[in-house]
Amino acid sequence: MKSFHSVYRYMAVLCFGICTVGLLSATASAQTTFNSGSTGADGALVFYTPLPGRHAHAIVYDVARQQVALFGGYGSSIYDDTWEWDNTRWTLKNPITKPSARYEHAMVYDSTRQVIILFGGAGASGDLNDTWEYDGTTWTQITPATSPTARSAHAMVYDAARQRVMLFGGISSSVGYVNDTWEYDGTTWTQRTPATSPPGRYSHAMAYDSTQQVTVLLGGNSFGNLSNETWLWNGTTWSAPVQTQTSPVVDMRTRPDGIWHYTTIDIPASVKVSFKSNLASTPVVWLATGAVHITGEIDLDGANAVFGNVDPGNEAPGGPGGGAGGLGGRRFDMSGSYAGTPGEGPGGGLPGTSPGQYGGSGGYGTPGAEPLGGPVYGNRLVRPLLGGSGGGGGASSDTSDGGNGSGGGGAILIASSDTIQMSGSIHANGGSLQFCGAACGGYGSGGAIRLVANRIEGSGSLSAFSSGGGQGRIRVEAFFVPSSLNVNPLHTASVPLTTGLANAGLIRITSVAGQVVPTPPGGNTNSPDVVFTAAGNVTISLATTNIPAGTSLTVRVTAAGQVVSAQSTPTNASGNATATVTVPAGVGTIQAFATYVPAL
Repeated sequence: MKSFHSVYRYMAVLCFGICTVGLLSATASAQTTFNSGSTGADGALVFYTPLPGRHAHAIVYDVARQQVALFGGYGSSIYDDTWEWDNTRWTLKNPITKPSARYEHAMVYDSTRQVIILFGGAGASGDLNDTWEYDGTTWTQITPATSPTARSAHAMVYDAARQRVMLFGGISSSVGYVNDTWEYDGTTWTQRTPATSPPGRYSHAMAYDSTQQVTVLLGGNSFGNLSNETWLWNGTTWSAPVQTQTSPVVDMRTRPDGIWHYTTIDIPASVKVSFKSNLASTPVVWLATGAVHITGEIDLDGANAVFGNVDPGNEAPGGPGGGAGGLGGRRFDMSGSYAGTPGEGPGGGLPGTSPGQYGGSGGYGTPGAEPLGGPVYGNRLVRPLLGGSGGGGGASSDTSDGGNGSGGGGAILIASSDTIQMSGSIHANGGSLQFCGAACGGYGSGGAIRLVANRIEGSGSLSAFSSGGGQGRIRVEAFFVPSSLNVNPLHTASVPLTTGLANAGLIRITSVAGQVVPTPPGGNTNSPDVVFTAAGNVTISLATTNIPAGTSLTVRVTAAGQVVSAQSTPTNASGNATATVTVPAGVGTIQAFATYVPAL
């Protein structure tokens, strides 16, 4: 029987020093793989570089690549990074060449050339005026022969119709506020020189209106003021600014009767409406078929008296429908008189006539302060609608002029066939005083506010107040009136009555001393409606409408230091009457009033 022996091959090595002996054995190799067991169902796990917080960067949409591109800005440092947004995440791009770090620069997308244009901004060393283009991969610096001056916080748009980038404004550390207009055609910057440009500004905003093919500019910081101007650029000219109406002024000269017929009325928060009176100085009447929402402010205040000029024409005006304040007396050493002039209106304050005597305050719902205050007039129905009266001028001294009187508050009727929502304010306050001179003029009285609607809602405020004169009148008529209204002075209330406009009384002064009075009268003491040379008894002719026959009218003539009142003959069947008045010498006013019971 054969036997088998395992044979090990070995190698003997003759060594000098240290030797190792190893066994040699046969080896075999086989390729192997490892399976993690992942199905891949959760997709790739990728962590992206986070976008650092920043401000004053620029961002624009690249239409061709359907990516939003961002460059620069200011955060923990001034950035020079480029990012893209793909509707999922921000991705940091790493172009070889790029603009220097900056903030308050501007970027736009040129849809014709399909590149993003960057200009200017503020860098670590100051303002910049370099131009760069980005094609989605590479930033390329453009070196046109001419460029806008270095600046930051400017605005740019792309004008697609004219295929131009348009730049306006900004601020420069060397020249300050900038108001130049530039255009870039992809090769050259060209400065445009329109006849009119917006004032210099920075941090404004611009957008291109592709329908109207104009660039619209709004706002900005203009010489330290926050602008609300809107300007339009048509590629050739800037249009005159269109004001954002935060403080609109209603010009009543377009409505001689002061009456508007609206569907609805909406005065939003932060909007303050005021008025420029018509020649007849009528009250304001707003009629609406629908709802009225007053969240903002309606201002019918009389003007404050301003010391410094007692020449005719410098009277403090009343609010619409209110009487002007009287003028202070001119210093005695120049005029020979201490007397001021009376305030205008049925309750006009009397003037000071002796050295240092204050002018009387206007009266209305309550009398002006004694001894020269004006009387009470009108009624609790606030029909007819009458404004407040002006304060009389203060007397002069030997060497100083007297103070002017303040204007009376105006008057307004707001009537709605629906609801008046009052969360804002309406005020028809009498004017106040400033520096007085030798003696203060009088305060203007409060005016009148009348609201009529099916419902009145809200917790707004109504004010016809005077800090030193007679208080005004407030009337609220509705089937529902909230107790939360803030009213000063206290108002009267009832269910809705008619507005009374259909049969509102009207008085017109037709002639004075045989001279025809223009319709409407100018009411300007610098340019009198009637001039005659002989003082004394003068016949005044009057015509009335909707005032009962047999009513005697009160005629009030004012001049420096004097108020002359007279009663007319009873109105005849045609509504006419006459009054004979002793008219003093000098420049003055003639006013006429009637007291009667109106039809409800």
